[in-house]
Amino acid sequence: MRKNFTEPTSYFSESLPALYAAAWFLVLTALAGIAAYYWIFSGFGFWDDEGSLLVSVRQFLAGVKLYGQFPDYGPVYYFYQWLLHAVSGTPATHDSFRTGALISWLLTALVCAWIVLRLTQSLLLASVTHIFSFWALSFLRNSPGHPQELCILLTVALVASGILAVDPRGAPRP
Repeated sequence: MRKNFTEPTSYFSESLPALYAAAWFLVLTALAGIAAYYWIFSGFGFWDDEGSLLVSVRQFLAGVKLYGQFPDYGPVYYFYQWLLHAVSGTPATHDSFRTGALISWLLTALVCAWIVLRLTQSLLLASVTHIFSFWALSFLRNSPGHPQELCILLTVALVASGILAVDPRGAPRP
């Protein structure tokens, strides 16, 4: 029996709550992934120009120079598309475009939830953020393969990198 009730007793290791949070967000992301998979692979956007983007990415991957023979967005977008297709080993198809959009959609919601969890230490607020971010990004299902999925993911990653650079007390890390 404890003599001093003001001292907390640790029954688990320090990393166990982090493991629970990671498991929770894995489940939450998997559920969101099921919904996103259904939405992105079964719908067709009214203003869809996925095919024109697909043609430009195929031309880039085939060696056509940027800014020469086809309309393009810029080198970062095409590097992102090249990286997705090189890592996955898949050709540029509608399915690979939609899978890339799905991955960036889920990653963005997950990173947003991690940011809130890191700042507030509240699993509830982080879960609400995950769900809200996922819902707010649902417009990505109508335009897979577009640069906005990369822009949003990079913006959220920039915020996350700033949070990683500072410890919870606000002092910069050495």
